[in-house]
Amino acid sequence: MTGRPDDKAMPDVEACQKTTRNAPDVVFIGHPAFLTDIPALWAKPVDGERWEASWWVYLLLPIWWLIGCVVAHVLPRLFGKAHLVADDVEYAGVRVQTWIVTHFGRHFRNKWELSEAKRNVELAALAAEKSGARVLGLGAMNKAEFLNNGGLDLLPVLPKDRSMMITHGNHLTAAAVVQSVRQLHDAGMAGDSSIFFTGASSKTGKAVAIALHRLGVPLLCHASSPERCAELESFGLASTGKLEDGSTCSFWIVGKYDPRVNQSIPSEALACVFSVPNPLTLRGDRPDVTVVEGATMHIDETRLSKPRGFTNMLRPKEIFACHAQSIVLAASTSRPRGADGDELGVIDAGVLQDYLDRAKAIGITVPPVREMLMRAKGLSVRRSRTM
Repeated sequence: MTGRPDDKAMPDVEACQKTTRNAPDVVFIGHPAFLTDIPALWAKPVDGERWEASWWVYLLLPIWWLIGCVVAHVLPRLFGKAHLVADDVEYAGVRVQTWIVTHFGRHFRNKWELSEAKRNVELAALAAEKSGARVLGLGAMNKAEFLNNGGLDLLPVLPKDRSMMITHGNHLTAAAVVQSVRQLHDAGMAGDSSIFFTGASSKTGKAVAIALHRLGVPLLCHASSPERCAELESFGLASTGKLEDGSTCSFWIVGKYDPRVNQSIPSEALACVFSVPNPLTLRGDRPDVTVVEGATMHIDETRLSKPRGFTNMLRPKEIFACHAQSIVLAASTSRPRGADGDELGVIDAGVLQDYLDRAKAIGITVPPVREMLMRAKGLSVRRSRTM
């Protein structure tokens, strides 16, 4: 289904029984942010640390540029293939492959390369269907509204009788953000002020805002136009069109990439971020701000068939919520298959807790406050070292 999911049709999540099926249950497609991330594809994940480019990687930037040009533009045109299989592992009985689509963050910044990125995602989706995958998960900018309408533009490209469902993963992303913010708010991290929320009028942001409002979390939502502010206010949410109005809020939710956030967020603030890219870590000029990743979850590593070979540059126990949702759907015993099971389009704020419950049933959880803040402290230290 491509619209609002029916909570009665939500999947009963159980660990899949092992079968002799050779096809992957899940194909999750991501992409590198920078050319200097290329070596991460061959770096073994390490406990306690995330992969970061060493100084020597930057010395080889001309080589990475040449490799990037070939894999992003030349090989897809010659061979019709635009992905690399970076990981192949079973989790809770679900066979999960992580594919890296061969384009980079820069492809989303200009028109001609944007069309190349769209083509690459389509090629990867067709390859995933051909592989026999049951679920295709779209990660990072591969599901951007300006790229392919949140994944909806893939539907006419794929066979009408396909056996693979497609998910943007935004239900579990929204659910993880809500749970992260709720935990931080309950721990007193917002003080006596409202939480300032950028990107609250987006597809995911709106679901997060509505869910938090229903839980009684006080929000001041930022939107870029009077029309969007009015829509938010129709749900009972306070809104503003000025980032400066967040200057008195010590807790921000950052759901939209906006470089102005770096200038507007107050000193020593806490930011729960789910925007891609993250304006606070991308620029790295606000090490005083404590950054919590709202959409990063933890897996139960004892449910893995073997150690993960690639973790999207996260620690071995970490997983992006959109990635985790594809596993949750594949682990379902009752979920509709093929096009009838698609989860694209609108996000229903009323079913977010159901997604958290089904993720928890297979050991995928939102980290507790203490771990979130410890991780945030590590990010702040590394950002300050790079300045």
